[in-house]
Amino acid sequence: MNFERFDTKLDKKLEDFFNTDKSVVFANRLVGKYNVCASVYTESINHFYDFINRLRAVFQEQLKDSSFIVVFSTEYISHLPKGLL
Repeated sequence: MNFERFDTKLDKKLEDFFNTDKSVVFANRLVGKYNVCASVYTESINHFYDFINRLRAVFQEQLKDSSFIVVFSTEYISHLPKGLL
C-alpha cells in the first residue's frame, strides 16, 4: 500500500486499524514504491474483499495506491530435524 503524507498520525491510525482487525497477521513499513505491507489471513475471498473495502473506506483520503496478492494455500517447510524443537 502506498499512502500520501505518511506521518505519525497516519502511522498511529494504521496501527490501530491493523491491531483491531483479527485477520491481520503482521504489517511492515517499507522503503520503495509502497510504504506499507500487510499479511492478512481470511476465511474466504469474500472476507478478503470485506477487509479491502474497510481499508479503502477508512483511509480513502490517504491511500494513494495499493496492490494485493491472493495466496490460496501455504506450505510449511522446515529444514530442522524432527524433534529438535
